[in-house]
Amino acid sequence: MATTAAAVAAASCIQPGSEVTIINQTNVRNTVNPLLAIDTTGYWRTDLIFDLLIDVDPDTAEIVPELARSWEISDDNLTYTFHLQEGVIFHDGAPLTSADVEFTIESILAPGFLGQWRPRLANIVGADAYTDGTADKVAGVEVHDDHTISITLAKPDASFMAISVREVLKVLPKHLLEGEGPIGADHPFSLHPIGSGPYEFVQWTEEKTTFKAFDGYWQPNRGCIETVHHGGIQDVNTMLVAMETGQAHAMDRTPPGDIDRMVALPHIDVATYDKAQLDGLVFNVQSHEALANPDVRRAIAMAIDKESFVTNFLGQYATVRDGFLISNSWAFDSSVEMPPYDPDAAAALLAQAGYPGGEGIELTFFYNDGNSNREGLAIYAQAELAKLGIDVTIETAKWPQFIEAVRNGDFNVAVMSLHSGFPDPAIIGQNYGTGEPENHMNYSNSAIDEALTAALLTTDVDERKAHYSLIQEHLAADTPFVPVFSPPGTVLYNSDLLTDVFPSNNRMYWDVREWKVNE
Repeated sequence: MATTAAAVAAASCIQPGSEVTIINQTNVRNTVNPLLAIDTTGYWRTDLIFDLLIDVDPDTAEIVPELARSWEISDDNLTYTFHLQEGVIFHDGAPLTSADVEFTIESILAPGFLGQWRPRLANIVGADAYTDGTADKVAGVEVHDDHTISITLAKPDASFMAISVREVLKVLPKHLLEGEGPIGADHPFSLHPIGSGPYEFVQWTEEKTTFKAFDGYWQPNRGCIETVHHGGIQDVNTMLVAMETGQAHAMDRTPPGDIDRMVALPHIDVATYDKAQLDGLVFNVQSHEALANPDVRRAIAMAIDKESFVTNFLGQYATVRDGFLISNSWAFDSSVEMPPYDPDAAAALLAQAGYPGGEGIELTFFYNDGNSNREGLAIYAQAELAKLGIDVTIETAKWPQFIEAVRNGDFNVAVMSLHSGFPDPAIIGQNYGTGEPENHMNYSNSAIDEALTAALLTTDVDERKAHYSLIQEHLAADTPFVPVFSPPGTVLYNSDLLTDVFPSNNRMYWDVREWKVNE
């Protein structure tokens, strides 16, 4: 084992003494534990610390090797056999084996699990028995040797690799966590995690989280910058000043109106990408009598001029979205008729629903503090809905409090993002499937539930596409969500310091692990 680790270290790309500071608006402690991560920041930070079993190419959505160097899928599409890379070690020097993969699955399916990922693995044979404590092993998981493991599903799931395996299986160290029980936010592992990824966790403070390149990492083209700091700054103007003065070297979610000004500075450049994110108005259909009526929700949608908003408020780097999947998804159906912009028809629809002139409709729009794109949509929608007689109050909260309130259903209309269909359209089921943990709308449609299930049971793309077309038709009719835009896909970076910055629609800072500094 020592020989293998030394060979990996010898090929390392670490640039001694190199250091970079990344900033955005979230620096929450538990976003370094993959079991508890619930947002984009948590996902990319845990991508640094932990290895994935497989990954998804951000451009093609094809499955690509990571820890699993190869795999086979049985003819009945139920059993997946993975062959792991050899010579991989955790940050403490212990070898990573198939037993660690099995332990990661068991941790998520265990009674008392505190994260959101259990539904993604519930289709594994024996998952229910393990979760309810009637079995001491997950029957569908079999370790064949140190580098071979198979997972058997109870029924076919065409999205299993792209969604369940890629998103959930960031491999945990069994030798450190076995017997520890549920791992919550205050568990020592959440405060100082140990993985096998290109970066080791160093420390968390209120101001920043620090990572250090792991010199025993098995992939020599990752973990090149020796020290990476990630800071959370709520105020966007403060973030911009930090970039201007060189205190920070990369930031995302730059207000569109500031991008050109920043890029005009000699040491600032911008990397752009097509963001696989749908932002818009999320209706909690159980929070207000009016919002339980699809005609009211549809009327609100018809009051929003998406083209005008994006052009005048967000500018050239944002994308208008008028569908429940991003338009470059193979399952996107352009023939589905979305609610058109038509204020007069919206007013008539309100009257038909029993709310003439918007009488009796008082709503609160809620978004996370500091997100200028969502702030712009909330203000714009407030003004447009006032023309229909709908009274809108705007409230904000910092991200941790915002997402907690959304998950608890404490909102009328949230200005936020829902899944866009990347890397597989099945992921939208987490938002629209009845009872799903990310269905914060409390929305339910049995026809959609049936189509979501049917789309997973076949690997035939045409059959799957037909099911997703039906889903999009029902969503367009019910309007539990008004998709409006994809935010500007931009990362500002210090071009005097950094090179090889190529963000993707897969992760906001997906590529940090391959960044380098100029020499």
